[in-house]
Amino acid sequence: MIARPQLPPPLTLLPDIDDGEERTTLVAADALDDWRYALRRPTRRPPRTQRLTLNQDGRTEHLLIDVDARAWAAAVQDGETWTVRQGGPTRLWDHVEETVTRWRVDGAPGLDQFEIIVTPEGQTVAWSRV
Repeated sequence: MIARPQLPPPLTLLPDIDDGEERTTLVAADALDDWRYALRRPTRRPPRTQRLTLNQDGRTEHLLIDVDARAWAAAVQDGETWTVRQGGPTRLWDHVEETVTRWRVDGAPGLDQFEIIVTPEGQTVAWSRV
């Protein structure tokens, strides 16, 4: 069970996901479903980022929202192509792409190659590089 201090802040108004900078991405939203990516969440990505899925205009929008940082990213699939729009001071999807790409280049390491370091300043999860 998640403790109250670990809960993300409540969502107020959703960002206007039709705004923001748009580009194509090689990382599909289903990469977020892989438990190995969830373990290796980049330390620069705010830990209180929330993930939502919205159905809008006949398509599914995959959203990442950081209420505290006022940053968001929305990914949508059109055929084989994924497009992402981002807004706010932090580019959340850029962090997703960086981490997923690095993980794949390193051979998509399994759980036995991860290391967890816990200090008073926080927790770091990384994989050992061969």
